[in-house]
Amino acid sequence: MEILVFFAGTIVGILIIRYVSWFYYNVSKLPFFERYIGFGGGVTGWRLIGVLVIVGSWVAAFGDLL
Repeated sequence: MEILVFFAGTIVGILIIRYVSWFYYNVSKLPFFERYIGFGGGVTGWRLIGVLVIVGSWVAAFGDLL
């Protein structure tokens, strides 16, 4: 089960990072990041979410998170 979480999380994270403009314009502009980071903060926020998904899947698969 952990290996499926690892592969799925890594793929989803890579897709979020790769298609950040689609997520930015079609899902949400993430006003929290726009407010605190400034112009372009929404794109940076989506990239951070993608990285966190990848790291979370690694921790869930190889660590003791779940």
